[in-house]
Amino acid sequence: MIYNKILAYAFFMVGIISIIASEIYERKRKPFAALKLNTAFWACMILSAYYFSLI
Repeated sequence: MIYNKILAYAFFMVGIISIIASEIYERKRKPFAALKLNTAFWACMILSAYYFSLI
């Protein structure tokens, strides 16, 4: 139970960091890196929602 909560918050924080990094790369005109980070953001949010639902 506690592991699900830790994983949920960890994936949430990694998702937030990846979306911030994506915005930075978009400003540096690196669209492919930004696209990969946007994909990572959504993957982390889906995993975070999954682990939050197990709590």
